[in-house]
Amino acid sequence: MLELDIGSKHSDYLTKKGYRRHLPHISRFSQRIRSATTDREESITDNPFVYGNIVYAHSTSKTEKNTKALTNASRATIDTEHSLDKRTEHTSWSNIRHVDTHERRSTDHKDIPPQQIARTERFRQSTVSKQERKKSLVGPTPSISKSNVDNAVVHNANLGWKPPPNAGENGTGVAMVTSQLIREQLIQMEDGYKKYGFNEFVSNAISLHRSLPPRYNEQECRSIQYRSDLPDASVVIIFYNEALSALLRTVHSVLDRSPPHLLRQVVLVDDFSNLADLGAPLDDYVSRLGKVSVVRATSREGLIRARLLGLRHVTATTVVFLDSHCECAEGWLEPLLSRIAENASHVVVPRIHSIDSKTFEYKQTNLDKLYVGTFQWNLLFSWMPVQPAEKRRRKSSVDPVRSPTMAGGLFAIDRDYFYKLGTYDPGMKIWGGENLELSFKIWMCDGTLEMIPCSNVGHVFRSRSPYGSGNNIATNLARLAAVWLDDYRVYFEQDKFSYKPENVGDVSERQELRRRLKCHSFGWYMKHVLPEKYLPADLVAHGQITNKLYNVTINMFAGNLSVTIINDEKRFSYMPTEWSMYIGQATIFRGDYCWDADQATAAVVLQKCHDNGGSQTWTYFPGLQRLHHLSSGRCVQLAEDAKLAQGFKVVLSLCNHGNPSQRWLWDKSPVLGPSWRKDEAAGIPVL
Repeated sequence: MLELDIGSKHSDYLTKKGYRRHLPHISRFSQRIRSATTDREESITDNPFVYGNIVYAHSTSKTEKNTKALTNASRATIDTEHSLDKRTEHTSWSNIRHVDTHERRSTDHKDIPPQQIARTERFRQSTVSKQERKKSLVGPTPSISKSNVDNAVVHNANLGWKPPPNAGENGTGVAMVTSQLIREQLIQMEDGYKKYGFNEFVSNAISLHRSLPPRYNEQECRSIQYRSDLPDASVVIIFYNEALSALLRTVHSVLDRSPPHLLRQVVLVDDFSNLADLGAPLDDYVSRLGKVSVVRATSREGLIRARLLGLRHVTATTVVFLDSHCECAEGWLEPLLSRIAENASHVVVPRIHSIDSKTFEYKQTNLDKLYVGTFQWNLLFSWMPVQPAEKRRRKSSVDPVRSPTMAGGLFAIDRDYFYKLGTYDPGMKIWGGENLELSFKIWMCDGTLEMIPCSNVGHVFRSRSPYGSGNNIATNLARLAAVWLDDYRVYFEQDKFSYKPENVGDVSERQELRRRLKCHSFGWYMKHVLPEKYLPADLVAHGQITNKLYNVTINMFAGNLSVTIINDEKRFSYMPTEWSMYIGQATIFRGDYCWDADQATAAVVLQKCHDNGGSQTWTYFPGLQRLHHLSSGRCVQLAEDAKLAQGFKVVLSLCNHGNPSQRWLWDKSPVLGPSWRKDEAAGIPVL
């Protein structure tokens, strides 16, 4: 049976707020609900779900539906004896009286008049304005029990929708068939995407303790024996208006899959969220977990400063930063701590698996297809495959992998070493660039940044970030370049979209930190950490590739090569493609795509750069204006094709010195700037 009780706290609150005149109405409603019992035990199912901050028991009874409408008005909470999660004990909410079955008395069903419900709704709207609800929870808020929240977010009916059995278990995804959803459910799903950047509707349907794929940890990893004296860890998780189910699943994955003697604490840092369920209900929930605390920022700080706030509450030897939408696999923590225990200057990141933002499928990456961090010259982070030289250096597939940069959301670091490095640049705001600043600083100041293959953590790569950065990214990147890039900052400054010189600010304190730590030059970093990255000054050729005879240029369109007529203004409404070719790197590329050859059709095509030479190897002869494909021995030619809109295609053909369709020009000269390769060739030491 369900029973409603306003309680003296709520009565005092309403009296204080001047709503004493409403208490008789609420009292009558409460009495009416107490007397309205159901004659069928089956009408109350064991399928509680969340609506707002209130946990309801799903029922088809009319009395139950009326009870739901009254609950928000009285700020009371309905609970049920049923519990779906058998792993935790049932803890009642405050102001709830449990009535045993033998105490239930049969009474007549009495429907609550619609007029009374309407009056209650007007009362609710008069007491809680939208602005007040954004700022804080209005009135005394019932505490939230672990079992209730587990059941609620795991088996959230989502306005009547029931998830399939074992939804999401073993890391499987939950595919939504939108044609089977009613309009209100579709609206709720769309709102979740807008609010959180992922499918909250599905997240709410998946257990907070869901199992992950059995292959998440290979045999090579399971056979490793870790030392018994590993340092302990504090896990810091920043959140801002995060979906409650995603946040709690992150927390439980840490608690469930970390050795208790190694996990000192979990610090949740609330960056001034304004969602009600992230307020008092979350505080009360985590207070029952043990080792978990919530730190509240008094204003919006942004990711960088919120992490520093959390760092001040860390008591363990090491600190592990996680995003608020992760799932840690079994054995995720020990490999990270083991590497740090070997040397405190080792900064480590886990092997990150992607959690699909739509279905929440846990997509595993294999040991033979590992990726590490790099950067573009606009100072934005990007991924790249582990390079051949690093593969040769490693003796085992589970050895640490050197990573030139890190994405920054998930990493572990010795707490004292983090402070020694100066933590984050305090002049950076919100987010953006802090990951590269820390990456460069680690390597240049005699530390190492590594990815640990046996540490597995899933991460939801969502469609957007809740941290609206505005112009802060430009400021952060300008500060990064001014402190750490030395003469190489010229390449960043040539990017007119990223560089804003007026935004640098005072960087003298960070420059003094670099001098005090006796850090290497950025040229040293490029030579020893990221030698595969070629510099604009090393360009053999750069710019648009054109054939003057036919007035066409070669463009990249929708991932494929296409030909554009130069004097066709309509076709030049978008930015023409600029290609690059570097000294010692015989590829023609744009971003991650390289020219390649289709042996079957002899067409020149675009493929992802694999850095293994072969069919992606080209040579340019400036005097002959010829592009030569090394493996086939043929030359790039413009061939007529009436089937194509422009009448041409780019193919490989036998080289012919007299054929003007094989003559190609690059429209830009090599860029002037520093190059450690040229310095080394000139006998200049790179320190």
